[in-house]
Amino acid sequence: MRVVKYHIKKQDIDIHSDLFSGIYTILTHTIGPNLTLEEALGGSFCSPVPDEVFIWSFMVKDKMVGFCYFTILTHEDLVIIRLTLSVERNYRHIVKMPYHDFLWEMIFIKLKNLSKKVVFYSNPINPIIYSVIREYTKNFLRYENNVLSQTATINKIYDLFEIERFSRVRNTPFKMEETSLNFETLRHKNKYVNDFLNQNPDFKQGTGLITMVPATIANMIYAVVKMSKKQFNPSKSKYKK
Repeated sequence: MRVVKYHIKKQDIDIHSDLFSGIYTILTHTIGPNLTLEEALGGSFCSPVPDEVFIWSFMVKDKMVGFCYFTILTHEDLVIIRLTLSVERNYRHIVKMPYHDFLWEMIFIKLKNLSKKVVFYSNPINPIIYSVIREYTKNFLRYENNVLSQTATINKIYDLFEIERFSRVRNTPFKMEETSLNFETLRHKNKYVNDFLNQNPDFKQGTGLITMVPATIANMIYAVVKMSKKQFNPSKSKYKK
């Protein structure tokens, strides 16, 4: 397997190109067989259009078998980072997600925008993806934190993505892919999976749990320390059948 990296500017984003067609094909194979191109990619690349896109394409011979991309959108004094990833089932054993690369890119983006607030925004429909985000994050943005400055940032993001105020979930065009993992069993082993299932019980119908992480010094140090510990003391997966 080889990894091909792309950096695409706003004016060059074309969801009808071969690259984005490959992403669309994988999404229809994994979590949305009846999705149109606009449904699968429109929310990430067209509404609103991001300023930059970074893509990791996972290739076996000449076939794209998976991808990981994040978009960057600047709005007033706010920089929003969105992450999406997907890998075809038969190739997941050979694909290693570039979590470390993504973390370092997030740090670089923050360093380039020190005068602005940088926020990672996602609405995962998979409890495992949410648990990974939670595991590497110290502080989240939530209305219930009752912090005025945070509330203003949250409202900007909600307005930009046309989300109903105070909502914790968001409908997506995707459906949860069938998996051998028993999430009800995992909720008793992983507090983050339990948190996800409590807040988003309809995830199998395609609702994502709105997740916003500020790129603060505390959060980035916390993530680096966590990843360093994992790298030097790797353990077996907590998510067994």
